[in-house]
Amino acid sequence: MPARIPSHNIVREIVRKLSRSWWQGLFVIAAVAAASVLTLISLRDFQREAVPPENRPIQSHIAGYVSSNACRACHPGNYASWHASFHRTMTQVATPGSLPPDMDKLELAFNGREYKAERRGNKFFVRTRPQGGDYGEPQQVVLATGSHNLQILWLETGDGRTLQQFPFGYIVAEKMWAPTVETFLIPPRIKEYY
Repeated sequence: MPARIPSHNIVREIVRKLSRSWWQGLFVIAAVAAASVLTLISLRDFQREAVPPENRPIQSHIAGYVSSNACRACHPGNYASWHASFHRTMTQVATPGSLPPDMDKLELAFNGREYKAERRGNKFFVRTRPQGGDYGEPQQVVLATGSHNLQILWLETGDGRTLQQFPFGYIVAEKMWAPTVETFLIPPRIKEYY
């Protein structure tokens, strides 16, 4: 006759085995849930980025117009030269890294108007006040166009993808802002070009 195992040892052994499998099951469920949540978050962000913002230009799909990617196949040398140059990066989305320093402290005045910039998270806005008036609604700075010499900012207008040029340019070497009418050649009889 086989030796009898005391019943309290049998119960203890069953609880020990169940408890290990219970923790393993809980871990598997938690891992699957975490992976599902991360997948959903990444898909949501991907879908959000897939739609181009309504306040920025997009590549045109007009017949006869092609983007730079289409040039690569037939003109690899020209494409490589352009791609390695500053021309490819001269227009960038406005971010804290692509805009002049201290953008959020910017206050300028010219031609009877005052301009004040503000930052909200990683977005920048400009408010304009005419002489004797109140500051208008903020306009988001959406693009920066320029080079290692001069940067020009572009503001949303509220009219689809139509942008408005900020009336000042940032002169990089001198770390200063200047009215664009004083940095570009324009006809002398035009009081305000922008």
